[in-house]
Amino acid sequence: RMTLEVNLAIIKMKFKSYIMAGDSLPPLPDPPDEVLNKLTAEQREKIKSKPMISRSASGFMFGTIFQVGPVGGEFLIFYGSLDLCVGFDVEVKQLKGMSCGNSEGGGQIGFNDGWYAQGQAYAWVDASIGIKIKLFGAERKFPIIAFSGAALLRMGLPNPTWFEGYLAAKYEILFGLIKGTCHYEFSVGDQCRPRKGDPFTESVPMIEDMSPKAGATNIPVLVTPEVSHNFPLGTPFELKDLNDEKIVHTYRILDRNPVMTYAVPGGRT
Repeated sequence: RMTLEVNLAIIKMKFKSYIMAGDSLPPLPDPPDEVLNKLTAEQREKIKSKPMISRSASGFMFGTIFQVGPVGGEFLIFYGSLDLCVGFDVEVKQLKGMSCGNSEGGGQIGFNDGWYAQGQAYAWVDASIGIKIKLFGAERKFPIIAFSGAALLRMGLPNPTWFEGYLAAKYEILFGLIKGTCHYEFSVGDQCRPRKGDPFTESVPMIEDMSPKAGATNIPVLVTPEVSHNFPLGTPFELKDLNDEKIVHTYRILDRNPVMTYAVPGGRT
């Protein structure tokens, strides 16, 4: 990890960079608050609803952030300010055993036994130029031009490969006579949707409770074992597919004659 800061009379700069490699790397960091706060509420909600894969795994990751400002200056009746930043984060991890419902063939994510790359690049800027005038004994600032905006690009590849970008900005010109906002976003490809497996282990278990419980001791010989189920026995019922809610599967739990055995120490029954 490396950090470099330059503070001069007229300019302030900061540079940070990191690189990591290992067997249990953390997830990618979230985009800076300065970026998210400048995006629209709808854009922030979309980003929140589509998180990056946050699984810890072996691989490597690196990133850099470069910032100029915040700085400001004055000359005669004019003033100016600037805060500008660009940065990126990239990770390449081996996600063994993970599959995506939208990966090619519905199988292993990435290539060569699960190697997959994710990344993000971002930028934000706050800049203004204006004049300052004393009115009624108080100094007032009037912007000739002011601009504030942020951009975020996220990606993942390969298999599946996807990109998405967000941009939002607001501006003010000629002391506020002209002002407005703009926003834009795009998406290419589909983000990985991790494939889920057995609905009876990842959604609702088939068996709710058992009596006596597993591992219980000092159980009377004449006790009657009981099992309570979350689904009806012998009657068909439906469950939505964990990977696609549009698909519905029909199941039936067969109530065949159960066999009860007694296990003694040493593994004999």
